[in-house]
Formats: sequence, C-alpha cells, structure tokens
Amino acid sequence: MIDFAGIVHSSTIDYPGKMCAVVYLSGCNFRCPFCFTENNYLLTDRGKMKIKDIVENKINCKVYDSLGDFSTIKKYYKRVAKEILQIRTFYNTEIIECTPNHKFLVYSSKLDKIVEKEANNLDRKYDYLTITIPQRQINAYKIDVRPAILDLYKELNYRLRFNDKDIINKVIELRNKGYSWRKIYKETGLNDNIRRIIEKKDYLDSKILPAIKEKNGKIAVKGSEFYLNKFIKITPEFMRLIGYYLSEGHTTKDKNRKNSYCIGFTFNQKEKKYIKDTKKIFSNIFNIKLRESKIDENNTVQLCCDRGIIGILFKYYFGSNCCDKKLPIDFIYLDKKLQIELIKGLFRGDGISSEKYIKKYQKQRIQISSGSLYYQISLILYRLGIKHSRFRNEILITDKKIFGILGQNHLITKKIINFDECYGFLDKDRVYLKIRDIKKEKKNTNIYNLEMNNKSHTYNVSLINVSNCHNKDLVTGDVSKKVNVEEIVQPLANNFLIEAVCLTGGEPLIQEDIIKLIAALRKNTPLAIKLDTNGSFPEKLEKILPALSFISLDIKAPFEKYDKAIGVNSSYIITNLSKTLEIIRKCKFPKEARTTIVPGLNDSEEDIANIAKIVNEYKFDLYTLQQFKPKNTLDPNYMNIPSPSLEQMRILGKLAKSLLPQTKVRIVTLEKGFESII
Repeated sequence: MIDFAGIVHSSTIDYPGKMCAVVYLSGCNFRCPFCFTENNYLLTDRGKMKIKDIVENKINCKVYDSLGDFSTIKKYYKRVAKEILQIRTFYNTEIIECTPNHKFLVYSSKLDKIVEKEANNLDRKYDYLTITIPQRQINAYKIDVRPAILDLYKELNYRLRFNDKDIINKVIELRNKGYSWRKIYKETGLNDNIRRIIEKKDYLDSKILPAIKEKNGKIAVKGSEFYLNKFIKITPEFMRLIGYYLSEGHTTKDKNRKNSYCIGFTFNQKEKKYIKDTKKIFSNIFNIKLRESKIDENNTVQLCCDRGIIGILFKYYFGSNCCDKKLPIDFIYLDKKLQIELIKGLFRGDGISSEKYIKKYQKQRIQISSGSLYYQISLILYRLGIKHSRFRNEILITDKKIFGILGQNHLITKKIINFDECYGFLDKDRVYLKIRDIKKEKKNTNIYNLEMNNKSHTYNVSLINVSNCHNKDLVTGDVSKKVNVEEIVQPLANNFLIEAVCLTGGEPLIQEDIIKLIAALRKNTPLAIKLDTNGSFPEKLEKILPALSFISLDIKAPFEKYDKAIGVNSSYIITNLSKTLEIIRKCKFPKEARTTIVPGLNDSEEDIANIAKIVNEYKFDLYTLQQFKPKNTLDPNYMNIPSPSLEQMRILGKLAKSLLPQTKVRIVTLEKGFESII
C-alpha cells in the first residue's frame, strides 16, 4: 500500500524539459523532532509497554488515545536528541521525558479550554496535563473460553511424529527375530515412540486430536472430561471473583503435564468473610468447589482447584502471578456497577483492611506489582469518579467514594481536604493534573515517537494525553489515503499528454511499497521517472536507481548545520546522505541538487559556498535555490521567519553560479518563478 496524497496530471516545471505528472506521497522521516525517551511507558491493548520496545520492535499494538479509544500505529520513529525536558505532575510520580517541542493536550485554566501546547511552553501556574476517562460502555459482555485453550496449544511444542518407513521396517524385522523393545531402543537409539507407531499405527499423517472438545454448548480441553460453558457471562459476582483473583490469586502448572493448570487463592485466616464469598462465587460459576487448606505457619488459607481449563482461562485473561496480572482491555468500558464489584474484590484482597490504619491516616491504598494492571485499575477508578495518586507501584486514595464502595465510611472521621484547586481535579471526561516541576537536561539520547492512525493524532504517555508525530499537509498523511500501487499506475498509463512522472512528497522512499510502485511504472508505462528525495534511504535508492531517469536531491544546509535544519540530531542523516551522494555520483542520467533558502539558517555566502562544494564534488547537472515560504512549516517557529527577498535570492544564485561554472544554476521565487542564472 502507498500513502497517496494526490496527483497533478500535467506539469511543465517539475521535470526539466518534459511534460510530466506529479505524484504526491505523504510521510517524511525528518518530521519528527517531537519525541520521548526510552523511559516512557504507554498503555496499549497488550498492557503497559515502553515506547522504545514498541518502536524498535515495530510491535503491532493499539495505543490508548485522547478520545478514550485504542488506535493502531501508522508509523514508528527513532531519533537522537541533545536536550530533553523532565516533567513531573502532582498525583503521579512517573517522570515524563521528552524533547522541548513535543506537544501535550493541556487544559489552560487561563483560557478555560483544552489546547495543544509544546512542553517548553507549559505554564506551571495555569496549565494542567490531561488524562482521558473511558466514556463508551460495553454491555452484556461475555468471556470466550475457546481463545484461552487455543492460545495454550499454540505455545506447546508437539512431538514430531515419525514416518521413516525404512527404519520402521527394520524395527519390525528385529521384533520378528524376537528382539525385546528395550534391546531395540538400545541398539537403534530410538525411544518408545517407535513402539507406539508400530503397535498403534500412530504415523505422522495419522489424525491429530483437536485441542478442544465441545458438547451441548460446553467446552473442554482434550484429554479432560470437565466441561465449561463456551461463554461465561460477566456478572457482578464474577467481577468480584476476578478482583479476588487479581489480588490473591495465581495459576501454576505441573511442568510434566500439558493441561495440569491449577488456580489458587491465598487469604489471611482472619478474612473468613472473603474466603466464604470466593468459594461461593467459584462454585456457582464453575459448578465445582474450591479445596480449602490451612497453613498455620504463615496464618493463611489456600483455596485451590486443579481443573486445568479454569486455570488456563484465568491465566489467559487475567495473568498467572502478581507481576503479569491484567484485565482484558474491554473491562475499562464495562458497566460501572460491574467495575465497582471488581474494585471491591481487589481492595478486599490487597487494600487496607486495618480499621486502626484507616482511622489514623484517613486513606486507602493498594500495591499493584503489574504495570499493566496498575494503569488499567487507575483508569477504572477515574471512571468511577475516584481521584487518587499513583506513587511508584501504589495507588493512594483519600476520596470518600472508595470508602463507600468498601463499606468503610464509618471509619472516616476527618473532613477530607479538597486539593482540586492546588494539585488537580477531575470531571466526567478527564483528569487534570497540575504540573509540579519541569527540568531541562542536556544529553545525547535516543528518542522515540509514533504516528497514530486516528483523527485526534494523539496517544498516551503514563496515561497522559500527548500529540503524535503530526504536522500539516503532505508530511502528515492528513490529506492522504492508502491506495494500491495499481490505483496510481493506471491513470498514468492512460495519460497520453505526459512524457514523465515525478514522485515527490513528503519523502517518497519512506513508503514501504515504493520499490513495487516504481517497478509497476517501469513495466506498465513508457514514462521517464523522476524522484525527489532527501537522501536518507540509500539502500532503497540503490535498488531503484536503474529505473530512474532523473533525481533531485535536497541538500538542506552545510553538513555542520544539519542539526538545526532538520530539528533533530543529524549524525545518522549525514551518514545516509553521504552514502546517497556516492550512489548519485555514478548516475548517467541528469541529477539536481536543491536548497531551500531560509533566513538565518543557510542564507549566508559562506553557507552557499559550502553547499556549492558538495554540488561540484558530486557532479550535479543542476543546482536550484528555492525561496523559503513561511506557510505550513514543520516547526511553528519558522512561521515567523520572512521569505528571503527576490534581490537576495538573485545574489545567492549568482554566487553559486560563480562557484559552479559547469553547472546550471537557477532560482525559484514567488515573484518570478524559475530564473536561470547566467
């Protein structure tokens, strides 16, 4: 697929000397100086994940966004930065590390509205970072048992079945001679699989039993006669049982048996009420009783069930131990009455039950070791209107609502202090976190960003709403759509007015199917092909070079100014650009170098002289100096920079020509269009 932004069917200026069509492809690998360091975490449909891991492994996950939905990722970006900001908020001890110009969705109390604001412009007095509270609601939710079983058997390593007929015949011959199976194993190095093959006809192509058995709307694991309903309805009681499991439960497995998963709960012996509740719910839902045993050494009660299918179900949907506990992502959208029951079970297990503690400190707290569950429970609490603090791996609550849910209102004697105006607040749509401090740090570090496939162009970092890799017009994909290669090639093949096609952008070589597109153009049309590129994909360029007829390379500035020109650390860009220049040096077809003249960046005589050296060294046929226009710029700061004057453009053009007597030089201005410099 190609990110296609549009086509101009005829142009006389984009391919010198030929009538051409111009194909605009969106996307630019320079457009993302707004990034986060590897230490930042995101909530995804696969749990809490480091942005570094998502980008470097190109993980196909969905990320929570500012609309309260989970969106797919369109593109992944990795850069190097020299300066970062560290941002801390109240109610959250996680530090956000980002480049100074990354944008956040901020509530400005001064303007009384949500605005998009760069990190280095955040105002600690008036600005609040925002977290979106899940709004939509899923009703009549059921858990499907089948995926849990299939996932287990997908992971199992099956024994390879044996079908070497020569060896089988040899073993049969030995058996006919009176050899014992033990002697055959010893002499041949085979195991008892060969006996099963010969006596039971268990060959490679024999029928393999399915992992799942079904009967009367129920389901079982192969080899077991214990059946569960195919779908388990989410009821208030089941949600409470899940809460108990998340706090006190675990699954274990006998390593020598495939299906031998056991589910267990561990309670303090004093928690008789919760033990009784857990046993009752479990029996009602699964029609089997939990086995109870007391362990006096540590004053606990163990509740266990060794029906493998139940253990498999809980492991798949809710994790197996304290570090990997989780919820299906749909749980953050369930009916609030159901979510309240989940919170009850969770806090009964891991929350504060000591009346003495609650009376003294007037707060509830819970420790959650799983990062994924930590984020999910935080969103559910916000959805229930319960304000709280996230401190390392603990959730601290002074909001009276939690005590009402847990039946602990009678323990609250003090008037709860309202911190809304000081540190943050929430409404039904969002949480608003006051900024505690912002620190600047200079260091070379890898930075990462995502381009999301959503209308809001947002995702989350530590649940906080941030803008994704998003800029205007062609480099964003805002005006583009994904199309097949054939949808671009066909109208060009039928256009008899043109002699050539120019592929421009954005950066055309960032497209995954660019090689396929150029091959299709070469095969299905007689058109000469021109490529506009910034030089950062030399490997792709080398592959398509034989199909090209013209190449135009952006040289944005002298190499020592590339950091400033593209807004990120340019070391890897310079490396790739140098490789591209070496590839272009060998071209037998026309090649153009282009520089957009930006006042204060590359408009000095020294700048033009240094670029001219590159143009001369690599034998470009044409050098074009383009007039900068402060419109739809990548960096909003550039909107305040005026265009260079026509007179200045002519002066720089003449300078370039004096240094490049064998090269055609031209300038492009809004006032006069193209002008050749003689």
